[in-house]
Amino acid sequence: MSLGLLGALSERANPIVLQEVRRGLRTRVFSVVFVLLLVSCAVIALIAFGVYEPGSSSVGKGTFVAVFGGLSVVGFFMLPYSAYRSLSREMEDKTWPLLLLTGLSPRRILAGKVGSTALQALLYASAIAPFLLFAYLLQGVSLVVVAVVLGASIAWHLFLTVAAVTAATLGETRLVRGAMHFVVLGGLLWGAGAGFGYGTAMVMNNSSSDLETMLIIAGVGSWLVLSYGLVLFAVAVSRLTFEADNHAFWPRLALLLHFLGCAALCFGIELPTRSHLHLGFVLGLLGSIHAFMAGLFSATTRPGLSKRLRSQRPRFTLAGLLLPGAANGLHFAMVLVLLFAVAGIGLTALEGTSSDQEREVLTLVLLAAMALIYLSLPIAVGRGWLRRWMVAPAFLQALGVLILVAAVGIPPLGALIADTKVNDPMLNLFNPILGATNVYDDKGTEAVAVLWVVALGLLFWAQRVSAARDREANGG
Repeated sequence: MSLGLLGALSERANPIVLQEVRRGLRTRVFSVVFVLLLVSCAVIALIAFGVYEPGSSSVGKGTFVAVFGGLSVVGFFMLPYSAYRSLSREMEDKTWPLLLLTGLSPRRILAGKVGSTALQALLYASAIAPFLLFAYLLQGVSLVVVAVVLGASIAWHLFLTVAAVTAATLGETRLVRGAMHFVVLGGLLWGAGAGFGYGTAMVMNNSSSDLETMLIIAGVGSWLVLSYGLVLFAVAVSRLTFEADNHAFWPRLALLLHFLGCAALCFGIELPTRSHLHLGFVLGLLGSIHAFMAGLFSATTRPGLSKRLRSQRPRFTLAGLLLPGAANGLHFAMVLVLLFAVAGIGLTALEGTSSDQEREVLTLVLLAAMALIYLSLPIAVGRGWLRRWMVAPAFLQALGVLILVAAVGIPPLGALIADTKVNDPMLNLFNPILGATNVYDDKGTEAVAVLWVVALGLLFWAQRVSAARDREANGG
């Protein structure tokens, strides 16, 4: 009966998971690292047992930190790097198309890569779990802290693995792959240090108030790394999806889920507790920045739809937001900016009356207009005036960044040259940083109104240009 159940499970399991796990467990690296980790943990436990004194908490904490350090090296550096090398090798050897011929979708293949790494991490964690329990028995570390550290470590491991796999999809040429290799190594070294440092800080903390704050940070941080990991995973799937398929669906769906999760988290914390943390303003402010960065990639996607997608295009216009195309990408970017702005303004209004509430709402309205302006301007200019030279998404994205940098740096530089106030409201009207202080001026409402008029005009221009490029790409 059990053999039949195992056979059924193996047939239903992702074949990439089984293949990668078998390949990983048969390597000499796994055998050496696994034995070294167990031996080092055993030596640490023997030393801790020898120096332990009843009533002392330092031995238990030191033992946990030492064992957790070994787990951090494996879980935060070695395993994500092996996932990166596995997919990067598939891209270098041109064996990726052969995987697609098996009938597996890019999503299932990438899920298999990430899942196999997670299973290997679970194997390492189960091997050293007795040593972590031994550290708890030596006193000084509570079970709550152990559970939180391990839970946050799982989220951090998954995020680093997904980020490494996504980086492997960016290497289209040998030069880019070589540069990306060093970027991944540096990022994983930093990630291993950050994960180990946070776990150590939680274990070594003795204050209950600080511990409560760190628990909240761990919960919020785990949600953020998991949600951003989902977005990165969707981006990797999109990059490996054929142009004829709907390569925009998963990234945009992941961004919408990320927004819903962030909004639910902020509303869930603020409304029941009335913590007065100004979470509505934080949601709107950080959401505007996030929506601009994500929208810049969405709005600059290649124009046109494949013939198959055009034949299956839904009549419901909102469903078109999840389809490729220049106009659809611009519409999705606009919706994402407005969603974060409306959620931030709504939560700010529900937080109660305060002296800063009106200015916070006005600031969020201004930031939404700024985001729409600097999303629309590179589209309108690049695809409208310079479309012969700037049709590639990378050029449009670079143009958007250059325009944003110019808007931030030129007004203060001009003020210094003209010997006027650097924070002059009119001079910094379109400055996304100093311009936000216009709401504290007597004419703050008028400045916001001007920005929205400009934003709507640029949006209309960018939409017309994007729709025209779509028609040209579709042969219409």
